Amino acid sequence: VLFRSSPNCTLCDNSCQVCSGSPSPCTSCSLNFYLYTTQCLSTCPPGYFGYVPTRTCLDCATYCVNAQTSMTISDKTLVAKITFNK
Repeated sequence: VLFRSSPNCTLCDNSCQVCSGSPSPCTSCSLNFYLYTTQCLSTCPPGYFGYVPTRTCLDCATYCVNAQTSMTISDKTLVAKITFNK
């Protein structure tokens, strides 16, 4: 992907799909990379997860939900309980 700069076009970083400078900062990422601030990373930093539809790193404190599961068998019936906590 090329970034237009005067007088020549120059290459963006390979991980960038679109960049606003040469070779970065990235404004969107190529497949298998996630945008974190202005960098495209193959894995997001601790506390973040890669959201595939937008190829961005999202903050777990904001977007994650914890789930607890338990299963019991009573009278030949399996009971599954899932509790979600923010």
